[in-house]
Amino acid sequence: MKKAFTAIAAAFTLTGVVTGNTFAAEYNVKLGDSLWKISNEHHTNVDSLMKWNHLSNDLIYPDQKLTILNKETYVVKNGDTIWDIANNYNVTVDQLKQWNNLTADLIHPNDELVVYPEEDTKKASKDDNESKKVESSSVKNASVAAKPVTKKQPEKEQAAKNTTDNVKKVIQMRATAYTANCEKCSGITATGVNIKDHPEKKVISVDPNVIPLGSKVYVEGYGYAIAADTGGAIKGHKIDIFIPSLSKAKQWGVRNVEVKIIE
Repeated sequence: MKKAFTAIAAAFTLTGVVTGNTFAAEYNVKLGDSLWKISNEHHTNVDSLMKWNHLSNDLIYPDQKLTILNKETYVVKNGDTIWDIANNYNVTVDQLKQWNNLTADLIHPNDELVVYPEEDTKKASKDDNESKKVESSSVKNASVAAKPVTKKQPEKEQAAKNTTDNVKKVIQMRATAYTANCEKCSGITATGVNIKDHPEKKVISVDPNVIPLGSKVYVEGYGYAIAADTGGAIKGHKIDIFIPSLSKAKQWGVRNVEVKIIE
C-alpha cells in the first residue's frame, strides 16, 4: 500500500480521516518533458494530468503551464468501501487503484490511500468541452477545432516583443482562434471593425472586464492587435484571436500565452 505525506486536513463526510487539504501546484513545461515523465515525477498518472488540465491528447510544449493537484492521504476506517471513498472525492475507483497500486477493490481499516481530489467534476467537464472547440465570438464567427500545438514564433513578432513599449499590464491568458470565413458570419466586431473586408486586421475577442475594448495589446505568438470584439464564451482570462485563414486558425489550437496591454 502506498504511504503519503500531506498537509493538515479539512473535514469530510466519510468515516475516515483526511490528512491533507487540496492545493494546486503549477508546473512549467520544459524542453524534453512528456506527460509520462511529469506524472512519474509527481507520483500521479497521465490520465489525471490530462483531466486536471482539460487536455484532449498528450501533446505538450515548452513554457506551457500545467496544473498538478497535491495529494491527500485518506485513512480507511471500518465500513469504508473504495467506491464510497472515490465517490466522496469525485474521482473514479480506477483512479484510486492506479494511485495506490491496487489490483483489487479490497481495502482494510488503517490502510492509507493517496487521493488527488477533483475541485469540481461538472466544471472540469464543461471546461474540457470548451477546450475542445474554439469559443464563438459575438460576430458568430466559424468555430475552429482546438488542438494544442508546438508554438513557433515568427522573427518579426519576436523582435516586436523586445521593443520598449509602455506596457501597462501583463496577463497570462488562454488563447483560442476564430475566423470569419463562413457563410453566415457577419464579420463585424463589437467595435465595428469589418474583418471580412479587412482580413489583414489583427483583432482579438476579450472580456471587457479584464481587457478594455479598444486596448492595444501584444499577444505572445500573435503580435500586436486591438481588443475589438467580445464573445459569450470569452470570460475571465480567455481571449479569441482572429486569423483569416481557416487552416492557420486550426494550427493555432489552444495556447497559454502572455498578453501585454500597451498604453
